[in-house]
Amino acid sequence: MSVVARTFVSKLRAALSVTLLGAIAILPRTARHIRYHLSPTEWDASGAYAWAGEVDGALTGHATLEVQFPTGQDSEPGVGLVQAHWVLHATPTANSFESSLSGTTDPTSGTTHLIGAIIKGAGRGQMIEIDTPLHHEPNGTLSDCDGVITIWTPG
Repeated sequence: MSVVARTFVSKLRAALSVTLLGAIAILPRTARHIRYHLSPTEWDASGAYAWAGEVDGALTGHATLEVQFPTGQDSEPGVGLVQAHWVLHATPTANSFESSLSGTTDPTSGTTHLIGAIIKGAGRGQMIEIDTPLHHEPNGTLSDCDGVITIWTPG
């Protein structure tokens, strides 16, 4: 990841930490990890993609991920901006949540880093972070993605 991308992510992480966790707990101290395997389900001409699949680890259930690659925004050459919406339908349902994330992707390697917050459901307000590869298939669509979601919980 380039210096500019790391700086962007670092500043975003710091801003979210202060905003979401309050001035008392600027940096989260513990983490829960959720593994996922998602397969593409939709693509549209606007550049929006959707995946769905199963999760396990700290929580189990079914997840959906919707991703858009906004254009017209400032970005370092070779770094794409990403906006994402993640929904986890957990078992039991009391653990379900919805989150909003943004970050960057390297179009060449597919390396993608997203950070955001749980906006609805269990853990509302907690910071969430995802590192995932988003690889393009020869036909231009995106492939399956596997990775780990980290939910940062205060102290």
